[in-house]
Amino acid sequence: FTGVTKPVNVLLGIGTVTISANTTVPSNATLEFTQGAILSPSGGITLTILGSMSGPLSQRFAGAGTISFASNTRVPSLYPQYWGVVGDDSTDNGTAFTSSKVAAAAANIELRITSGTYRFATSPNWAVSNLRIVGEGRAILKHTGSGVGFDCTSASDIGNMTIENLLLQGNANTTHGFHFRSIHRSRIRNLRVLGAGTTSAAFYIQFSVATLFEDLTCTVNESPVVSPIPKYGIYVNSE
Repeated sequence: FTGVTKPVNVLLGIGTVTISANTTVPSNATLEFTQGAILSPSGGITLTILGSMSGPLSQRFAGAGTISFASNTRVPSLYPQYWGVVGDDSTDNGTAFTSSKVAAAAANIELRITSGTYRFATSPNWAVSNLRIVGEGRAILKHTGSGVGFDCTSASDIGNMTIENLLLQGNANTTHGFHFRSIHRSRIRNLRVLGAGTTSAAFYIQFSVATLFEDLTCTVNESPVVSPIPKYGIYVNSE
């Protein structure tokens, strides 16, 4: 992109492009992804995208390197699908969810989760200041392992988060549905839990100051019907 001063569109065809040197896509460039086009920076390499993107909602990034949208003003939202998340109720999405969270949080760009059923055995820890996670339609996060279904906990203060419009489907080994700890001055709304362990809470909240919790629901007869049901709906303490 050296010397590019006018708007340019870069069409990426099917296949994986390995990036072996730090690269910046300028703000006057648009990356046009076709289905199956993937950019893969090698370990220790950063691909910085300042321009816009277009193309189908499918995987766009892979590799051990870093995808950075820092200072990007042309991409209003990021989608976990860009990192390989699939809402097919089959694929385990834990690692890919983590990659999408890291990129969105570092760039302060909203992360949007579209309708689908997204399986994962281990929840990423979503507790990052300024991170915004918004579900579209019926976005189901399906916890298939043990431990917390949606982990949003920190030992230090986290602030200015937005989490809304998500449904968590737990299982008998889910210790709590949504677990929030040290999340302050944030907005948490329109979350639902379907099923969790019999000693668990659908929503377990600790050390939250000036955070708005709104429309939190534990449902036992909404399709798909999941058993067992958690012992508590909302459990709040300061331990």
